[in-house]
Amino acid sequence: MQRNLHPGILILIFFWGAMYALFPLKIQAVESYIYATAIEGNYDLRSTFAEANPGSHLPDFARLHPNHPLLHFVVGKAFDIFKIPALTGMKTINFISALVAIVFLFLICEMLLRDPTSAILGTLIAASTAVFWGLAVSGEVHMPAFALLTVAGFFLTRFLLLDGFDTRTLQLAALFFTLAGMVHIAALFSALPALPALWLKMRGAGGRGRWMHYTAIALFCLLGLALVYVLLPVLYFGIANRKDYFDFISIYAHLKMPDIRGNQWLSAITGTYLQSFIAGSGAWALTAKITLGTWLLWGYILFLRSAAPAAVRVLFVSAPVAYFLSHLLFSVRPDAINGWLFVLPSAAVAAAYAFAQARAAAGARFFSYPMAVVTASAVFIGTILPNAGLNPTDYAYLSEYQPAATQGKRAVVIATDPVLTFPDVYDFKYRRNFASFKIIWACCGRTAYLAELKDAIQKHEIDLIIADELNQGIPALLYEVGRPYATAFEKSGNVQPAWLPSSIYFTRPAGYTIAKRIVVYSLE
Repeated sequence: MQRNLHPGILILIFFWGAMYALFPLKIQAVESYIYATAIEGNYDLRSTFAEANPGSHLPDFARLHPNHPLLHFVVGKAFDIFKIPALTGMKTINFISALVAIVFLFLICEMLLRDPTSAILGTLIAASTAVFWGLAVSGEVHMPAFALLTVAGFFLTRFLLLDGFDTRTLQLAALFFTLAGMVHIAALFSALPALPALWLKMRGAGGRGRWMHYTAIALFCLLGLALVYVLLPVLYFGIANRKDYFDFISIYAHLKMPDIRGNQWLSAITGTYLQSFIAGSGAWALTAKITLGTWLLWGYILFLRSAAPAAVRVLFVSAPVAYFLSHLLFSVRPDAINGWLFVLPSAAVAAAYAFAQARAAAGARFFSYPMAVVTASAVFIGTILPNAGLNPTDYAYLSEYQPAATQGKRAVVIATDPVLTFPDVYDFKYRRNFASFKIIWACCGRTAYLAELKDAIQKHEIDLIIADELNQGIPALLYEVGRPYATAFEKSGNVQPAWLPSSIYFTRPAGYTIAKRIVVYSLE
């Protein structure tokens, strides 16, 4: 590793850190709130998956999620010991992780090009993408794994560039790759481009006869992953048989997914990939996507033609292809955005090579700087600024509900539209002194909540019902059971799509808005 970081990357870290701090997302992606609420004990995360997994014995995995266990565990302990809100803990970890990732993205690019300026510009492009910026300032769970993956990528790149076989460097690459996979299982897809690169290295003069080293390192990786994804949940939850274990580890397998096939599937995954760089579907966003996509394609071509060892070229150029294939092989939904975060080291390298070529061309030296700034500005203006500029009353309707009205009350939240409701409720519960507080998932075709709510009402276990229904479902239920009530609070409005970060790529027609309504029923 370099003894000193280039001053330019220090400036970029400082500037980007300031931007992340000054423009946090006021509304997170819904997963952030769901996980944080569950970690704090106010929501049973199993209810999100229960109806999709009938007959499964699911443990309460709020503190040890099957796909990203360690962050939940650490944040949960911080909440228990230091009373740090789970969402605050996750956002803080993501913020630090993003800055670490920026450093190692730069180190990878600089190591390949020996051109710090182009490396900084390539890093700037990667750190400006919608998926990177959004996850850096949100409470989602991908960024720590990505930061560890960039460290692994740095050591793996250095190992592949060496003429000989440096066992320690390969061991460090394996260690950080394993840690990344232990934090988030999606990071393991990065092994798909790494394996052919390592195979090419093994075939070279410096790697021949080293198969025992490769085998030992592979076993180390598998042991670390088995520790987190097999041994830890089995011991933590007391899982006693294979069925219960596989029911737990495959909770996503039976969720309803959009049935997308053929050309529609290809269109969806390509659109999602571009959306991860620059979010939006208007003319300006499409122009920016095409421009950046062309720039990256040019960079990949330049990198393929470079003098870098074949193993290094395979590692970075095959990364997007490997992720496309992984979606096919593992039936990953094609419109999932956040997984594309792990392809950004490849994009940073491609962008850096394009910038290096542009800066070397006569008359094009100055062009590279505006190109990077315009890309960052497009993401900031289209994705970050509309959300960061919100006032609480724009999206958290319950912030206007008086605290005295909740003193000692037993409250239940009926969330029929979690994307709109969880941000409101998560903030709301901190400023109220409830006797009890429970969230019931009523989304996505789930109807069992009505029987659960009816039973609680008839047993007089509820004083307040907080509902986001746009129809009259709750009043009709209260009338059915003969329970008097009063409408203690009500507010309706429209939510702009640009306000809502999403882990899923979907398009809406121009001028589309989302109706939101929050009602608080006080039971007598």
